Amino acid sequence: MCVLEAFDFGVSAFNAQIKLEQLLKNRGLFNLDRNQLNFAIQKLKSPKECEDERIRQKREPCDPKRRFRNQDGTCNNLRNPETGAAFTSFRRLAPSEFGDGVMTLRQAADGGDLPNARLVSTTVNFKSAGQKTCLNFLHMTFGQFLDHDLTETPMSKGELPTTQGVNGSTITCCSKEVQDNPDLLHPQCAPITIPAGDNFYSPYAVKCMEFVRSAPADRCALGPRKQLNQLTSYVDGGSVYGISLEEAAELRTFQGGLLKTQLTRDGVELLWPDKNLPGCNAPAKSAEGEYCFKAGDNRVNEQRFLTTVTTVWAREHNRLAKRLAKINPHWDDERLFQEAKRIVVAEIQQVAYNEYLPPVLSPKLMAAAGLNTGTDGQQTTDYSDRIDPSMTTEFATAAFRFGHSQIPDQLFEVAQNGRTTVEDFSSVSFNPFALYLPGVPERLVRGGLVQAAGNVDMGITMAVTGKLFRRMKQFGLDLLALNLQRGRDHGIPGYVRYRMACGLKPVNNFDELVPDMEPQTLVNLKKAYKRVEDIDLFVGALSEKKVTGGNVGPTLACILADQFVRIKMGDRFWFEYKDSPGAFTVEQDTIIEQDTIIEQGTIIEQGTIIEQDTIIEQDTIIEQDTIIEQDTIIEQDTIIEQGTIIEQDTIIEQDTIIEQDTIIEQDTIIEQDTIIEQDTIIEQGTIIEQGTIIEQGTIVEQGTIIEQGTIIEQGTIIEQGTIIEQGTIVEQGTIIEQDTIIEQDTIVEQGTIIEQDTIIEQDTIVEQDTIIEQDTIIEQGTIIEQDTIIEQDTIVEQGTIIEQDTIIEQDTIVEQGTIVEQGTIVEKGTIVEQGTIVEQAFLSKTTFFPHPPSCCPRATRSISQQETGVSLCRSSPITAHQSRASRHITIKEEEVGDGVSRLGLGQS
Repeated sequence: MCVLEAFDFGVSAFNAQIKLEQLLKNRGLFNLDRNQLNFAIQKLKSPKECEDERIRQKREPCDPKRRFRNQDGTCNNLRNPETGAAFTSFRRLAPSEFGDGVMTLRQAADGGDLPNARLVSTTVNFKSAGQKTCLNFLHMTFGQFLDHDLTETPMSKGELPTTQGVNGSTITCCSKEVQDNPDLLHPQCAPITIPAGDNFYSPYAVKCMEFVRSAPADRCALGPRKQLNQLTSYVDGGSVYGISLEEAAELRTFQGGLLKTQLTRDGVELLWPDKNLPGCNAPAKSAEGEYCFKAGDNRVNEQRFLTTVTTVWAREHNRLAKRLAKINPHWDDERLFQEAKRIVVAEIQQVAYNEYLPPVLSPKLMAAAGLNTGTDGQQTTDYSDRIDPSMTTEFATAAFRFGHSQIPDQLFEVAQNGRTTVEDFSSVSFNPFALYLPGVPERLVRGGLVQAAGNVDMGITMAVTGKLFRRMKQFGLDLLALNLQRGRDHGIPGYVRYRMACGLKPVNNFDELVPDMEPQTLVNLKKAYKRVEDIDLFVGALSEKKVTGGNVGPTLACILADQFVRIKMGDRFWFEYKDSPGAFTVEQDTIIEQDTIIEQGTIIEQGTIIEQDTIIEQDTIIEQDTIIEQDTIIEQDTIIEQGTIIEQDTIIEQDTIIEQDTIIEQDTIIEQDTIIEQDTIIEQGTIIEQGTIIEQGTIVEQGTIIEQGTIIEQGTIIEQGTIIEQGTIVEQGTIIEQDTIIEQDTIVEQGTIIEQDTIIEQDTIVEQDTIIEQDTIIEQGTIIEQDTIIEQDTIVEQGTIIEQDTIIEQDTIVEQGTIVEQGTIVEKGTIVEQGTIVEQAFLSKTTFFPHPPSCCPRATRSISQQETGVSLCRSSPITAHQSRASRHITIKEEEVGDGVSRLGLGQS
C-alpha cells in the first residue's frame, strides 16, 4: 500500500503529501532544522504502484525511428522518455527557499515576512527615462505566443466543484465569507492584502486580491514542494496543436490534414469557435453566433492580437496541408497533418531564434551561446540526450515574464489608409469578438507592426497593474503583484542569488548595486525592501541596465539563454538536427531559413525575389522590380507593380492588376478580368482569359491567346485646375497640373507628377515615384508610397503614412501622428511634430528629433521587412548573414542540471 495512503486523511494521495509535509513541520518531528528536514523527507519513498498514480496516461514504448513528435513530448529523449514532456515538474537553477524549507512562501532574510506584494508593486513600478526600445508590439505578442508554447502552471483546485475561482481554480480566497471568517480560508490560498489607502483600489473598497497557489507536482517521493509544467518544454507548436491527442482531435477536421477554422460573413478565415468557455463567451455575442476561439492553448483569448498571431499559424498549417496534398495526392489525412505540422513547428523555431531572441539577448550572446540558426541549409549535430530541456521554474515564473513590461497602454488598429484607432489594453482581454468584424485582423497586424512595445524595465502599465482581466468592472488584478507572489509561492530565492550565479559581482547592500541600476530604481528598491537579499528575482532582474545590444539585463539574459540553449540542443526533432528520423534535407532547411509567409494584404517591397512554388494569397501588393519564379500561384485581386518579372508557368488568378513594364514569361495563364497595364511584355504561349484589360503600349508576343471580351484602353490627360472627384483612379505617368484638387479616396498611381499648389484630400493613395511639388497640402490619412519626392514648404497633415526612401525637402511641416518609414531623407529645417513615428530615417543635422535606437540586431536572414513588410522590430533589420561563433554556453551533460552557466554578461 502507498505510504501516503497509510495516513487516513480521507483524501487523495496527491493532497496527502501536502498534509504529511505540514505534519512533519508542525510537530517538529525529531527536532530537525530546515535543511535536515528537507534531506530526511526526500529519503521517504513509496512503492512502485504509487509512482503509477500520474496525471498523464501511460505511454506506449518509444519508437526511435518515428518520424514525428509525440503530441505530449514523450520519447523526444530516448534515454529518458519523460524528459521535457507535458505534466512533469519544473527544474530549478538554484535550491528552493521555502519559508519552512518544505512548502510555505519564501520569507525575508531576517526570518520575517517579505513586504506585501501589492506594496512592492506600487513602490517599484517606475518607467525609466533611459533609451527606449525600437521593438514593436508584434515582438511582445510573439513572445507571449512562444511562452504559451512552453509554460503553463496549473492552479490548485478544491476537492469539490464550487464556484469558479481565479485562473481556472475552483478555490476562492477573497469571498465575503472568508474575509468575515478567516478560518474558512483554504490552505492553498495566499491572497494579497491591499494596503489601506491604496491609490487605485481604495476608491473601489477592494481589500483583497485573489491568489491560489500553484498545484504541487504529482510525485511520491517527499521533499520540498515542486510545481508542474502542463505543457511540453519544446518549441513544438503546442499553442496551435495542443499537448494531447484528445486536444488535437478537437482541433482537427481529419480531412486533408487540415485544422478546423471558421469563415466570417465576409469570408475571413478565423480560429474555430469554442462554445464552452463561460469565462469568455458573452451571451449577447453568442446569440449572434460569435464565440471566443479555440486553439492548442486555452489562453488564446487573453488579448486580441495574441488571437490574431495564433490565427496566422493555423492558417499557415492549412495552407501547407493544401499545398502538400497537391504535391502528394497519395498521402492520407494523418500524413498531411503531421508533415504540415512539422513544417510549421520549424517555422516557429526559425522565427523564435532568428527574429525574436536576437534583440532580446544581443547578437553577441546569441553567437556565444550557439543560439543562431544556420544559413544556407546549414545543419547541426549539437543535440545531446544528456541535456535536459525541461523548463526551470525561474524561467517560467520570473525571467520569461519580462514581456509584461512590454505591454502598451493601448492597442492600435491601423486602417489601410493610415487612420489609427486605439483601445485601452485592459478592454481587449478575453474580448476577441472584434475579430469577426471586416478588416479587423488586418488592422491589428498593421497596428502591431508600427506600435512600439514598452521598454523592458520596472515600468508596467496600469492596464495590467490594476485592470488585468477586469472585464466589465473598473478594476482588475495587479500582474506585477501576482508575479511577485507567484515567485514566493514557488520558493524562488532572491535576486542576489541569481546575479551571482550569472557571473555578476556579489552584493551585500543596496549601494553595491549602483553600477548595475539607475539611481531612481535603487531609491525605489530601498523603499520596498529591508535588505538587498529580500529583493524578488522578477523585480531585481527587470531593474538591471541592459546588456550591450540587447533589451534585457545580464541576469535575465543569463537565465533566458540557459533555457533556450537547452530547448535547442535538447530537442531531438529540432529542425536543423541532421540525425533526426524526420530530418529536413539541406535544401528544405534552406527554404525554412529563407521562407516567407506571404499572407493576404502583405506588401512585398521592390527588388524581392519570390522563389518558385510560393503561394501568394489574394489582395497582396507586389511592388516593382520583384522577380517571381516559375510555378508560383498568384491568387486573385493581387496588384503586381511595374518592372516585375513573372517567370514561366505561373498562374495569375482573376482580377489581378499587372502594372506597366512587367515581363510575363511564356506559358503563363492570366485569368479573366485581369488588368494588364501599358508597356508590359507578355511572352509567347501565354493565355489571357476573357474580360482582361490590356492598356496601350503592351507587347503581346506570338503564340499568345487573348480570349474574347478583352479591352485595350488608352491614356488620359488631366489639365490644370481640374477637380478629380473622390474614388477616381489616375493612372501612372499622368501629369496633374497645378492648382488641381484631388478629392479623397482617389488612387494616384506611381510615376505621376503633381504640380505645385495642388490639394490632395484625405485618404488618397499616392503611389511610389510620384513628385509632389512645393506648397501642396497633403491632408490626413493619405498614403504616400516609397521613393516619392515631397518638395519644400508642403504641409503633410496628421495620420499620413510616408513610405520608405521618400525625400521630404526642407521647411516642410509633417504634423503629429504621421508615420515616416525607414530610409526617408528629412532635410534640414523640417518640423516633425510630436507623436510622429520616424522609422530609421536619414536625418539632417538640424532636425528636431534624434535617431531612434538601433536595437534590432542584424543577424541571420529570415522573415524581414525587406522581404515581407513584416518585422518584429520597428526599424528594419539588415539581412546580411552572420557566421555562427564556435563558442557555446557551457551546458553540463547531465540529466538534471542545477546551475546557471557563467556567461560574463556584465555591462560593457
